[in-house]
Amino acid sequence: MYRKSQSEPCTRCRGSTTAIWVTSPASAFLKRAHWYAEDLRAGGRRARRKTEVELFAAKLETLQDQFDLISDLEAKDTLDRLMEEYMHVFAGV
Repeated sequence: MYRKSQSEPCTRCRGSTTAIWVTSPASAFLKRAHWYAEDLRAGGRRARRKTEVELFAAKLETLQDQFDLISDLEAKDTLDRLMEEYMHVFAGV
């Protein structure tokens, strides 16, 4: 872009320092694709940045207990429905 003076940045670059380095949508797309490929190779963005956190054993057990609670409630609900149907069928006979 044309500038009015050497000290004033061009209008395309004003307000963003990254706009200086990204000159076209194609280069932005290629840069994004590059980092996506790097993330895949490392096993994810957090793994690449070394910010991945392991779950503690207690937290893992709590999550497993919540899953068991849900399946237990579903099993009880199914059993209650079957018992109601059973009582309804055999009470009418």
